[in-house]
Amino acid sequence: MGRHAKLKNLNEAKDLFRRFKMIGRMLNMKINAVVTNGSQPLGTTVGPALEAREVLEVLERKDTNVDFVKKACFMTAVLLNMVRGIDIENGVKRAMRCVKSGKTEEKLRKIIKAQGGNSRVKSRDIEIGAFSFVVKAQKNGYITRINNESIKVLGRSAGAPFDKGAGILLHRKISDRVDRGDKLFEIYAEARNKLKECVKLVKHLDVYTISSYKPKVKDVILSWLR
Repeated sequence: MGRHAKLKNLNEAKDLFRRFKMIGRMLNMKINAVVTNGSQPLGTTVGPALEAREVLEVLERKDTNVDFVKKACFMTAVLLNMVRGIDIENGVKRAMRCVKSGKTEEKLRKIIKAQGGNSRVKSRDIEIGAFSFVVKAQKNGYITRINNESIKVLGRSAGAPFDKGAGILLHRKISDRVDRGDKLFEIYAEARNKLKECVKLVKHLDVYTISSYKPKVKDVILSWLR
């Protein structure tokens, strides 16, 4: 949920949830929903290879202080609550323990092997686009907004998701302090001509907003609907 997300506010989220819940009743299914903060990308990457590399990096260092891990653990807790009656707090703790202990990485590697992939792959082994361009801050201040729609447009222009190595790497997130010349984000492409188009396009897009004040960042989990 957010300014550039499909659902703009909690009322829209609740309305959509009511519709799914009605369908659930017709199918004798129990429906819950988790409303999350969509004001910026959950991680720091957009694009197949970049996202896969980021997930592996997080699991390799067993890092739970990452927004997409927090979201995944909360949603796991909701599932545990629905099927086993485990309260949310304990469910989150269980999920976090799986990440910190390495069980989550172990399970992921089993899935990779079952699908015919290399279960020993490391994050550094995942190749990304050979062509890149860095967009830098034009002034000092704090990041107050990231336009998800512009990020999506740039990612697609770079070739994602069809070009697996194409995408966007964010160096700064909302509330981060930047100085003029600091890296904001980096565009990756597998084809030089696609990168050139992105460089032209980025000049006409409002991707990052830098202001003089430090904004308050909302929690990743905004609401649990039952």
